[in-house]
Amino acid sequence: MRGTDQQSHVFSYISPEQRVRKDHPLRPIRAMVDKVLKELSPEFDKMYSKVGRPSIPPEQLLRALLLQMLYSVRSERLLMEELTDGIARVSRRANEAHPCPRACSTTKRFCARD
Repeated sequence: MRGTDQQSHVFSYISPEQRVRKDHPLRPIRAMVDKVLKELSPEFDKMYSKVGRPSIPPEQLLRALLLQMLYSVRSERLLMEELTDGIARVSRRANEAHPCPRACSTTKRFCARD
């Protein structure tokens, strides 16, 4: 079952959007990526079952992979550490309500698609 790509502010009074400066270089990239992922959403829907436990949303996995490339992070494990530490939380649309996936989860998902 496909997880939802939603952002919530359950445990924070300040949204992730307010935490990152307006002229941050990732903002235009994020807008482009969001547009493309929205167009791909129907294709993702076809790939996932309608029943079962929700998965990590494919949009979040793809955003994480893009951040890994943009920031030249060597591995998924290091990337998850960086995301957890917060350098790229806004681009991944994560906050305290939606913790970062474990590194073993993302590696298994990427390897399973090959």
